[in-house]
Order: sequence, then C-alpha cells, then structure tokens
Amino acid sequence: MVSLYFLLSSCSETQSPTHQAQVQAQEAPTPMAAAPAPAPPRDSDEDILLAALNAAGACLEDGGNTAAVLTHSMDNVAPLIEAQCAFYANQGTYEYWRATPSGLKPAARVGETAPLYVVGTPSFDTDTRSLKWLNKWRGAGDCGEWFHYVLEEEHFVLKTHRRRECSDEPLPDGFIIPDDFPLIASSETPPKSTENP
Repeated sequence: MVSLYFLLSSCSETQSPTHQAQVQAQEAPTPMAAAPAPAPPRDSDEDILLAALNAAGACLEDGGNTAAVLTHSMDNVAPLIEAQCAFYANQGTYEYWRATPSGLKPAARVGETAPLYVVGTPSFDTDTRSLKWLNKWRGAGDCGEWFHYVLEEEHFVLKTHRRRECSDEPLPDGFIIPDDFPLIASSETPPKSTENP
C-alpha cells in the first residue's frame, strides 16, 4: 500500500509540460460572457386592466381615458373594478365594471346597462358589497347628495339616497355627516315626490 501511495504522489509532482498547460488553462478565470439582453418591459396588471377599460369604452363622459383603477375582490363573484376617470380638488368621477371570464362588463344599476357613474368620494365594502359616496356640492361637504348602493347579483340596488341643499346659514356645531342629510329615497320607503299635490 505504501508503495502505491508513493507512486501516485510522485506522479502528481512530475507532470508533463502539456498537462501543466491544460491545468493552468482550466484554472484561469474565464472571460465574462456578455450579459443577456434585458427582457422587454412587461406591462403591469394595472396597465393591462387600464388598457382593457379604455378599449371597453370606460370613462367616456370624461374623455375616454381611465386615470387609475382599483380592484375589489369578493368571494365567489367576479371582481368589481373601480375605474377612476378624473379627480378634482375634493372628489372624483368613477365608473364601475365587473371582471368576468368573458371580459369586462358594466356594473350597472338595476334596469340600466351603462356602468354606474359616480361623482364624489366612493368607498366599497367587499364584505357587505356596499358602495357609498358623498357628492359634495361645495368643498366643506356640508351639502350635496349621499348614496348607498348594494351590489346584488350583477346590479347595484339603491338602499339610501339623501340630499342637503347648500345655504348661507352658519353650520350647526360639530360636523354634519351625510347620514343626517334629509332622506330622499330608501329601499324601505318610497321616493319622495318633488311635485306639489
């Protein structure tokens, strides 16, 4: 055994010049390969959705260009897409769409086919499927219209509509909340008539 070990170790010390050149070539650092070309920029999901909304005709009342998008995911139903059409000092304009397997479809009021169009500051609760917003008639928000809709099946159903006219009278102490605006319509009560009897 000792002689075999000696023979192997001595062979490694006396390598031919050709073998040494091959070993050195293998140990030498290889030149850096050119980096692969970067992948072309990929559109984000939001960019794709914005393009789809614009192609579907979203925000036509505001020039046909969707400014931003928010997706509301809910259990067992198609997501609700909130398309922001424009935004101004205190509120914006929005349209609502459904993302179905067959494409984008308007999320409309019962009996309508156009997407629900909102002027105001909307908020959507995915658990109750409630959409509420205040359409301010002036910046303070002390007058305007308050809406509460619920998404039932494929349509929005009005639950509450309140309105408070603007006046020059001083505001009462504290903040006026839209729930205190006079009731115009409710799913529990018939709409008020604006005609004189």
